[in-house]
Amino acid sequence: MPYNEEEEINIKEIFQILLKGKWIIALSFILVTAVTIWYTFNQTPIYEASTQILIGAAGNQTAAIFDVMTPLGNSQMEINNEVEILKSRSLAENTIENLMENYSPDSLYILGKGQEEKVESFFNQVKKWILLLGNRDAEAEEWISTRADTIRSLAYTLQEAITITPERNTQTIRISIKSPDPQEAALIANTFAYEYYKQDLERSRGAMSEVKSFIQEQLEQVEERLRVSEDSLRAFQQREGVVNLDEASKNLLDQLSNFESEYYSAMAELEINEQQLKYLTRELDIKEKELLNNFIQTANPLILELQTKIAKLEASVVEAIAKGIDENAPQIQTIKVQMDKMKERLNQETRMLISRGYIPGPNDPLSINQSMLEDVIKLRIEQILLRSKAKEFKKLVDHYSKELEKLPQVIITFSRLERERLVNENIYMLMKNKYEESRITEASQISNVYVIDQSVPPKYPVSPKKKLNVLLGGFLGLGLGIGIIFLKEFLDNTIKTKEDLVKKGITTLAVIPEIDEIKAAKKARSVTNAEISQYQSRLITHFDPKSPVSEAYRSMRTNIELSGVDKIIKSIVITSAGPGEGKSTTIANLAIAFAQMDQKTLLVDTDMRRPVLQKVFKVPRVPGIADIITGSNTIEECIHETSVENLYILPSGNLPPNPSEMLGSKKMREIYQALTQQYDKIFFDAPPIIAVTDASLLARLCDGLVVVVKSGVTHNEALDQVQNIVQQIKLPMLGAVINAITPKHMKGGSYYYYYRYMNYQYK
Repeated sequence: MPYNEEEEINIKEIFQILLKGKWIIALSFILVTAVTIWYTFNQTPIYEASTQILIGAAGNQTAAIFDVMTPLGNSQMEINNEVEILKSRSLAENTIENLMENYSPDSLYILGKGQEEKVESFFNQVKKWILLLGNRDAEAEEWISTRADTIRSLAYTLQEAITITPERNTQTIRISIKSPDPQEAALIANTFAYEYYKQDLERSRGAMSEVKSFIQEQLEQVEERLRVSEDSLRAFQQREGVVNLDEASKNLLDQLSNFESEYYSAMAELEINEQQLKYLTRELDIKEKELLNNFIQTANPLILELQTKIAKLEASVVEAIAKGIDENAPQIQTIKVQMDKMKERLNQETRMLISRGYIPGPNDPLSINQSMLEDVIKLRIEQILLRSKAKEFKKLVDHYSKELEKLPQVIITFSRLERERLVNENIYMLMKNKYEESRITEASQISNVYVIDQSVPPKYPVSPKKKLNVLLGGFLGLGLGIGIIFLKEFLDNTIKTKEDLVKKGITTLAVIPEIDEIKAAKKARSVTNAEISQYQSRLITHFDPKSPVSEAYRSMRTNIELSGVDKIIKSIVITSAGPGEGKSTTIANLAIAFAQMDQKTLLVDTDMRRPVLQKVFKVPRVPGIADIITGSNTIEECIHETSVENLYILPSGNLPPNPSEMLGSKKMREIYQALTQQYDKIFFDAPPIIAVTDASLLARLCDGLVVVVKSGVTHNEALDQVQNIVQQIKLPMLGAVINAITPKHMKGGSYYYYYRYMNYQYK
């Protein structure tokens, strides 16, 4: 009777179903979560990144080589001025250019990423090509001509997206930028601060960088002159044999060399001074240059007397040195103190002129170059002093040169060459020292801007709620996976377990585990020590009689024997609902199981459409049952012994065009009667019962019908059709056998208990 009792909810079965579909659940979880993450992270949340800078970070600037104050001193800079600089278009354009050079336009929103793409149709592209007449160069020129406009347009966009906020009661400014991308927001904020820092640093190092380059060029020239002078002196000594001078000549040469070195040193410093003046004057705008000229013209009468006094003091220092007085002598130190006082007076006069309005003063917040003007004036004053010093030393050089001319010609030549060498050597050492000083000074020039905090990408946008979305996506993925599993289980209408047969009221004769063909073939080869075909390896009951599969077939044998309550079951038809469900493997192993009980067993291959048994037992297909029916051969001529004791096989023979008519013929009944008298058990391998009537015709002759059901393959509808055929024709159906069952088809772990019991029993 069909199983009509209401099923209870079995937690183990539910767990087994979920475990069976674990990969579907995992895949669903991964896919849904990934889609949720993709959707969430592809939204356009707004992030704000900030960086904070300190104005006036440089403090007291390191003095330049010649005590020139660094332009743009901190004391003269105003926070409001810096805010205006930060808001300037030029700084925004520099930032955009930096981003365009290092990043592609489609990687940053500020450069155009994320804008709605304008997809041109084919006709629009053709129209554009016709208008340009295929001239790609014209299109490129159009792009080049608009590049500056693009930068300017993007700079305006940046100015709108950026916020400059001076912190109250501090010298700090906060730079904030908004962007859909947190990385980009931090990148733009840091790039903007870097461009501002670089701009300020260039102003601080501008003059010193140019002076360093000038000194480097002069150093290379002096080095070459020194090499030439040394080579000339060496050649003269080798040619004339003059090694040293007499004491008087040597003293004269030393004096001349020292004064000449002082002279050229003053000239070198004068050239460096002029280079600084050129750079600073070039940096001034037209209005500032006019102010400078007015100041110089006005200042000359005021400071002329101071300049004259300083020049006289410089001359007195030179005269004292010429007389052999040491520079550290009290007399010279007194003069230098007087000179320092005179220079301080000059500085006071300069500051007085600033306060009187000749040049902009520190109270003028709109002028950031007033310190540069002051430096230009100081450099001009220093220039006058250097010229005075060079003039005095030139007089001494001329004087001692005339004294040197009174010596013999050889001595004069030697002295001249030695003097050139000494002078070039002194100048070279001077320029080398100045170059190193310029490098140190340039490196020591720091920006007035200090970045307090580098901008970092913000973690949390205002929207969307990423963590919540991902969490919901994960739960949705798990729910969807579980739903798919139960829906799949609900829609799966195949027979999988013994319980499915019980629900249909069909007796289950056996549950056959799936055969591992690789292990079966390996076992068969080890038993026979010969090569075994794939078909032969299926004879599990013969090659591996202690296996769980063999025990399942023996269980089926027992159930069939017990089915005959009123009569002995002697002949059985084995069929299936459809092809490929394992009926030939089942009938072969079942026949071997009966033969192992010392029952004379015959296996008849009545599947005259797709015969297989001759391949399993390695016997010729012809002659066979079809040839006996047609009268071509006798029964004895067609039956073959097998390698299994008590087991015989009758192959299909020549394949006829009308197998159903042959199997339903009178001759077939006569053959059946003759076979039943000779054998204890007869098994007929019949085609699928739904496809053809062969199995039904044979079942009406035989004592029983067994249907092979393949777990997870045979559909409920197909088995229902089999039941309808059996009921309509009233065939003697013994039951069904579930074939090729696996753990995933078993419920509640019954497969594992069954498999473990069989292994335990036969160990």
